[in-house]
Amino acid sequence: MSAATLELAAGGASVRVDPSAGGRLVSWRVGDLELLGTRGPLPEEHGCYPMVPWPGRLRGNAVRFAGAEHPMPVTYLGYAMHGTLLGRALRVAERTPHRVELRGELGPAWPWPGRATVTWELGEGRLRSRLEVATDGDPFPAELGWHPWFRRRLDRGEPLRWRMDASAVLERDAAGLPTGRRLDPADVRGPFDDAFEVPDGRARIDWPGALSLEIAGDAGWMVVFDELEDVVCLEPQTAPPGGPDDAAEPVRPGAPRAAQVTWSWETA
Repeated sequence: MSAATLELAAGGASVRVDPSAGGRLVSWRVGDLELLGTRGPLPEEHGCYPMVPWPGRLRGNAVRFAGAEHPMPVTYLGYAMHGTLLGRALRVAERTPHRVELRGELGPAWPWPGRATVTWELGEGRLRSRLEVATDGDPFPAELGWHPWFRRRLDRGEPLRWRMDASAVLERDAAGLPTGRRLDPADVRGPFDDAFEVPDGRARIDWPGALSLEIAGDAGWMVVFDELEDVVCLEPQTAPPGGPDDAAEPVRPGAPRAAQVTWSWETA
């Protein structure tokens, strides 16, 4: 955790934001309960971080757009994964006791000039985040998402349970990438490392006896990763893993790509 983290506090909850690590949350506390866990020390393995300008693995470790292929650096487990912001320092554009807005460039590895804005806003019983990618230059594809590492067990209560009203889950290949085949969620058994289509953008996490967390946003996909003993990830995304190649509308001057999510909670 950087010494220069920023704390937001409201209604007995607090979050700590690290601008030097892509604007991620390094702590999220509700009362005396810390919600975030860790898989390991690498940037991909802890906290709650924005995935910009793509979530998950890139197919073939390249972005394909307008008939051209743009290789991207391998960053984690043999893949170009989770975008370009993870290790980048963002500047603080605006800050209040309850809200922070961070801005930065997408970096030299990204083939097009572009910038990202990451906003966190903490209120009574809820945390909101908004991501945006914009450009003043050539158009390019982009998708967005959030990657929270939730503790499977909090300091009290029962282990984490999750649920959502998914319309489909995408079959994945041996590399963990979607094949395009849509499966009935009722026919798929965990543990999961899978992309669920969630048209209403909603999901729920419960730690019975401790806390309930409602997730609501305009990202129509949720990647669930619950294969590990200590941590579980429910990741709101605007598209499944594979790449931003098929973005419905590319980012253009005056037409940014944006998404938002709200986590709301009640304690037991």
